[in-house]
Amino acid sequence: MRRGLLYFILLFAVSFQSCDSGDGKNTYNGEPVLLKFNFIPGTQYQYLLDSKLAVEPEVNGVTMTINQDMKLVASYVVNSTVNNGKQVSITYDRITMKSGNSMLTKEFDSDDTANVDPIFLNVKDMVHKPFNMTIADNGDVIAFEQPLIDDSSSTDPMTDSSIRKMMTQSLNIYPSVAVKPGDTWTKTFTSSIGFINMNLANSYKLVSINNGMAHIELSSKITPELSSNVQELSMDITGVQTGTLEVEIGTGLITDAKITQQMKGKLNMGGNEVPMNAKAEIHITGSRVK
Repeated sequence: MRRGLLYFILLFAVSFQSCDSGDGKNTYNGEPVLLKFNFIPGTQYQYLLDSKLAVEPEVNGVTMTINQDMKLVASYVVNSTVNNGKQVSITYDRITMKSGNSMLTKEFDSDDTANVDPIFLNVKDMVHKPFNMTIADNGDVIAFEQPLIDDSSSTDPMTDSSIRKMMTQSLNIYPSVAVKPGDTWTKTFTSSIGFINMNLANSYKLVSINNGMAHIELSSKITPELSSNVQELSMDITGVQTGTLEVEIGTGLITDAKITQQMKGKLNMGGNEVPMNAKAEIHITGSRVK
């Protein structure tokens, strides 16, 4: 069992968890607009993802709370344009985490290289190591190159692949056709919040357009991400997700997004099922750096 999983089980036991918009500033004329991933080649963009997760398992009628907070600062630079997409270099510039309960807490800041708890070594290794993604116009990741860490068999609650899944909230959002206020579209993909993996069936609605910005409302259905792997820790969760997004029409950059997830289900630990509720708050801000 990996260190991260051991730590989560220990927590459980102790507790009984902007910008230049290209040509998008023109006054809206009522015609449909094409929202797409359209970062300008050679320009550096930055996303700050701030997530706060509270998991509340119930044991013998007593509800406890385990918190996991994370902030991720990531830079994006388009290196080249390909058919229906762009090849993007991505770097995690900084990761901070705080995980624990009322009796035991662990913290990590990738800028503090002198004090790294062994449990966070896997996270530390992800920072300042560029990797490449090919991202389609509609936000789908169609190729991934140079993985930071081979964590395909990892049972740690926070891995490179789980962080990349979190990034889909700021990438895989765009419709396949031009839209106007009142139009809706859907996107389905897997995502992650902390140590919870999930399937998201997202419905987006373009509410309004003003000063080159698209105001979008989001509602989603959350279902478990099915896996064939047998793990000591698993979660069977369902729930809903709601939120709003402000998207720059010229580039597709999310300048601000606020998302709430409400979940409930069962936590399976070594064959023992424990009822649990969970709530996550996600805030994404994007900007053009240079």
